[in-house]
Amino acid sequence: MAGGVGIITGGAGGIGLATAHVVARQGVSVAIVDLPGPALDRAEGELAGVGADVRSFACDVSEFDAVAQCVADVLAWRGRIDALVNAAGVIQKVSTIRMQPRDWLTLIGVNQSGVFNFIQSVIPAMTANGGGAIVNVASIAGVIAVPGRAAYNAAKHAVIGLTRSYAADLAGRGVRVNAVAPGMVDTPMTARYIAAPQFREALRDSIAMGRAGQPDEIAEAIAFLLSDKASYITGAILPVDGGFTATKTFAPSSQTEFDPA
Repeated sequence: MAGGVGIITGGAGGIGLATAHVVARQGVSVAIVDLPGPALDRAEGELAGVGADVRSFACDVSEFDAVAQCVADVLAWRGRIDALVNAAGVIQKVSTIRMQPRDWLTLIGVNQSGVFNFIQSVIPAMTANGGGAIVNVASIAGVIAVPGRAAYNAAKHAVIGLTRSYAADLAGRGVRVNAVAPGMVDTPMTARYIAAPQFREALRDSIAMGRAGQPDEIAEAIAFLLSDKASYITGAILPVDGGFTATKTFAPSSQTEFDPA
């Protein structure tokens, strides 16, 4: 990817910032996109401090016109776009039964429409350069249903659907579109859960590897899918979940014999 230009949404922290570090080390000029504020400024300073070619762009990913302007600003900065990582996301703060329309619209706007907005906006620039690579950050909640999180599940299932649809539609134009589906990852968004001893115990019981993932572990998977090493991969959904979805079973554990009869 050396010499390319990449946009990373949600780049002020968590998986987005970790991905920015990984791809910057590989010689990519990185445009980090997030809401305006100190976190975005800190992220830009952190990346610049390690020698990255970086610029931050404040943008609400749920607003199509703002996204289109953001993409135009990136093009004005470096003249091309070779990679896009849709990592911006918000967590569902209320349970399904207590969710109000405003909660639904906010979450869908960022987690689902934000992906559409950026892909749709970068297509002309990518195809003009002969192609590119897009990686969407979905979730295991796009593969299975996490109880009590209907809006989050719906959005992440939609991200997987968008990934496969765009992969089919853009392959002939040289654009690959894939997704990672992280499990529980230790980020600022999930810190309050992971801080609870009961939750950490549940992670040990439910995840084959017995722990939450780290942002850089997801970032490395994203960087692989962006790179030419994944040149024949498009429309793929890569779980990066410590074996969580691989070990879902009706049996109490893998050591217990299960006989439905």
